[in-house]
Amino acid sequence: MAGTFPFVFAYQIVAAFFVAALLLTASAFLKILEPSSPAMTQNALAIVLSIAGALLSICPSFIARFAALDSRSAEAERLAAEALPALKQIAGSPDGSDVELAITARSLLETEVRPLRDPKLVLTFAIKSSQMNGKDAEIEEILAEAYWFNGDRAHAIGSIQKSLTLIEQTPTPTRQNFEKILRRYQTAKLP
Repeated sequence: MAGTFPFVFAYQIVAAFFVAALLLTASAFLKILEPSSPAMTQNALAIVLSIAGALLSICPSFIARFAALDSRSAEAERLAAEALPALKQIAGSPDGSDVELAITARSLLETEVRPLRDPKLVLTFAIKSSQMNGKDAEIEEILAEAYWFNGDRAHAIGSIQKSLTLIEQTPTPTRQNFEKILRRYQTAKLP
């Protein structure tokens, strides 16, 4: 099976060790830079390292998405199964930032490997992310989606409306997308 998607075999050998080492190194470096709570840091380098670590750790998730799109569901499931627990661990830690929580929530909600989706856990992460940073339109949009997939129309509508208040009023692509989502939440059948 690895022969049908050659990069997967090489990637799996290297990625597990690389991601683990990367996350441990980033965590150790963050503790040196910011001995207090990194979730509330103002240190730009600590913020960049935290975001970079989170983004690099989700690379397996993106490769899983491409494998799923390429009709290699067994490979996609295996890759997502490797990536998502690492994301859950990062987001579930006491030091998890609003960005890490949001990235994890989005990944768990939108993974192409449907059996690995976890709307209830997503809602927990999205609420916590919103509590940490309720002035980020994308975080509020993720929260709205989490409410939607948990069957809570009222909170989904409220969160997407909050997203709309946090962005500029001119008709940007982001605003148009959020307005489209709002109309869907108002009229569509719950999932």
